[in-house]
Amino acid sequence: MASLRRSRPLHGPGPALVAIAAVSLPALLTGCSRTSLEIDEGLALPILDAAVADDQPEAAIAQDAADAAQDVVAVVHAVDAAPPPDPCAVMPPVPCPGGGYAYCVAGEYSACPTRCGLCVPGSQQVCFISYCHSWGVQICAADGLSFGYCQEQSPPSQCESIADQDHESAALEQCCIDNGYCCQDQFDLNGNGTTGEPIGRCSGVTCSP
Repeated sequence: MASLRRSRPLHGPGPALVAIAAVSLPALLTGCSRTSLEIDEGLALPILDAAVADDQPEAAIAQDAADAAQDVVAVVHAVDAAPPPDPCAVMPPVPCPGGGYAYCVAGEYSACPTRCGLCVPGSQQVCFISYCHSWGVQICAADGLSFGYCQEQSPPSQCESIADQDHESAALEQCCIDNGYCCQDQFDLNGNGTTGEPIGRCSGVTCSP
């Protein structure tokens, strides 16, 4: 009976080579590359796939941007819905002893106006107009900071002829001063370079120094 010969495989490693490979492969994998990260407890932390790792920061950034936009919208709506209260809403103007009012500004009352910044409240000075009698009187305001409008009146007899002839003029103003009135200096008769201030006998009209 003819003996059967075991034919050798034409391809593939022999048993010895397979054994060597079985022993060496873990060492090669350990020495050349790793498929996991080892931590102190001996547990393996898998490495994330590169595509997943790359996509995760972009998704997180997009979510952060969306959250920030929602926060801005919420703040704007809150501001629109609840404007800050006006601290002066319940603080009405307060009358001042010398006239005028103190007003609430930014939650606090302003100072009372100066009683005699320009003139004594209620006092009068002669003023001049360019029509009719050319003579009038104006009254100092309650806060002492200005005179009211010029109310037309008949001039005194000493100045009637000048008023009829020259109307509003330096001559009529000089007649006012000469007859003991406190007069509005429209023509700079005192030579101080300004006009409009009281001039003449104004001890009870202008403010004391």
